[in-house]
Amino acid sequence: MKHTKKIILAVIIAFVCVGAVSAKNHKDDRRRVPTVGTAVTVTGTLQLINGEIAVVQSGNTYYVGQLHHLIGFVTGLQEGATVTLKGTAYQIPLATNFYKLSLSEMTISGRTYTGLDQR
Repeated sequence: MKHTKKIILAVIIAFVCVGAVSAKNHKDDRRRVPTVGTAVTVTGTLQLINGEIAVVQSGNTYYVGQLHHLIGFVTGLQEGATVTLKGTAYQIPLATNFYKLSLSEMTISGRTYTGLDQR
């Protein structure tokens, strides 16, 4: 009886260890943004797409996550505003024509804001 309990405990521990190692090797890499980007200048109107601020130009959608930090501080920064954005575009894996834009410069209402990529 004592040996049976020890064997069952050893089997359970083995399954837990195998599960932990297996889960570590199955990371979801689809959400990773590639480290090589392309310098772009995008002009268009700000839109809310899939719950994120974005600009669409020539069939490509550029998500600009950094802009939500500036709402309320930059005059005219709102949905429908015409902007020119400069930065580095990183293609979203498994989604052609969709990019994350790391913003370095923005022009809105005739005013240019630089240094947006600084932390």
